[in-house]
Amino acid sequence: MNLPFTKKNPTGADFYNRGINLLLDGNLDNAMRQFRECVELDSEIVDAYYHIGNIFRARGQYERAEKVHTDLLHRSSLPAEFVNKVKRALIRDYLAMRNVRKAQALLTEAVKIDASLWLKEELLKLFEATAEWDAAIELKMEINRQKGTGSSENLEYYYLESGNAIAGKNGRAARIKFKEAMKLNPNTPWPYILIADTYFAENRVDDALQFWSQLFDTLPSKAYLVFDKVERYYFETGAYGEVGLIYRQIVERAPQSIEALCALSNYLFKKGDIDEALTYSRNAVEMAPRSFAANDILIRQLLHHTEGCDALKAAVEGLLDNFPAKKAYLCVKCGKQAPKPHWRCSSCGAWEPNAL
Repeated sequence: MNLPFTKKNPTGADFYNRGINLLLDGNLDNAMRQFRECVELDSEIVDAYYHIGNIFRARGQYERAEKVHTDLLHRSSLPAEFVNKVKRALIRDYLAMRNVRKAQALLTEAVKIDASLWLKEELLKLFEATAEWDAAIELKMEINRQKGTGSSENLEYYYLESGNAIAGKNGRAARIKFKEAMKLNPNTPWPYILIADTYFAENRVDDALQFWSQLFDTLPSKAYLVFDKVERYYFETGAYGEVGLIYRQIVERAPQSIEALCALSNYLFKKGDIDEALTYSRNAVEMAPRSFAANDILIRQLLHHTEGCDALKAAVEGLLDNFPAKKAYLCVKCGKQAPKPHWRCSSCGAWEPNAL
């Protein structure tokens, strides 16, 4: 409820001041009433319109908020500082409305006048949303300089995305981007993988294999990300025996890698080295007893290793075939499931969503 004024004839300024006090108390509905009374009495108190638009936005009435703030900007002789404040409010309106185009246009204009970090960081989010990666790189560097920090948070991913966008047309330019990402974070596997992909696309096999080798040497625990490509390449080139050598080297360098143990065990089983295959699959299950992939491989190998019980074999194999051990990669932020890992979630846009 509105408390009555003790003054006999309250002015627009009186209503405005009461509205501000109610706004500070979080009483949006009564604050709105006071601001409306204010502008009825004195339409020159433009701050009241500013707050009315903000309250509309807080209520989820984004179009009405936009209209109030846009109408304000059409007024002449407003102080420059107030104009900038209204533009910031209008940017928030557009962001709430998910009107990326208008928000980006206004933000781009605003950052030329107002160097506040909030504006730049909001514009950076929009560059991410619209996949303007080169602009994001430049703006992120500018933000870092303004903060006085050398933080490269997310910058490596902007280089990955920028390179990935042009990889199909210009492999050399893409590799320059990927190598920048590698400099920023030598512990991420994606640049090695993407550089190798561009070399394969250009039939520069030796160069591609060199970057696979660098990945295996530098980040053996992440080597599993290219195991499917490794097997396909060496199978198609008639040198499948190289796969076993690679897997053995990776297991030696990363003995705790369940993926590497399973890959080596599966390779040995295909080659007919059943006993050695079982050794590695049992090791994998001992290290990760809840790993479905490790248990799947061990069960299949035991079924084929044990004589008799053909009916049981068939039943269990059928069960395993119906529920294959395909690892799902869940986004730690939104829970989106993906068949393969990636450096960015396709649903919510989170970076390194699979926490590899």
